[in-house]
Amino acid sequence: MNYLLLLFTLFSYTIQEQQNPLVNTKWEYTVAEGCVNYILFRANGIYENYSCEIDYPFSGTYELKGGIIYFVEIDLASNLPGETNKVVKNRMKGRVENNKLRFFDLEDFVDEKWVKPKLNPIPEIFYKKVDHEKNFKK
Repeated sequence: MNYLLLLFTLFSYTIQEQQNPLVNTKWEYTVAEGCVNYILFRANGIYENYSCEIDYPFSGTYELKGGIIYFVEIDLASNLPGETNKVVKNRMKGRVENNKLRFFDLEDFVDEKWVKPKLNPIPEIFYKKVDHEKNFKK
């Protein structure tokens, strides 16, 4: 029975990887010398968005639909020591064009509703795909 469950799980991940070209890819943006932000896409619809400026990995869920990547960031409710509650922070849209990932829409979740931040439009920042065989952390 455990063998069948393992086969089913492996088959499910294989199908998902075939349907989603982002699975197990890493994208980087060089902020400054020695400071690189990155985004990792995982097979289970989870992503990690590491910010070198604050040395912190944000995470959340993503979905690829019609060439658009929909991100929902889920993070700790506060930065207080011992905080474990997670809440939805924001949602973003991105697109891969010419082998570069670019965000083009952002909304923050404030007081139980989605609002556009004061910083709009989003600055032109492009993430470049890197060789995930060498750099992908599982």
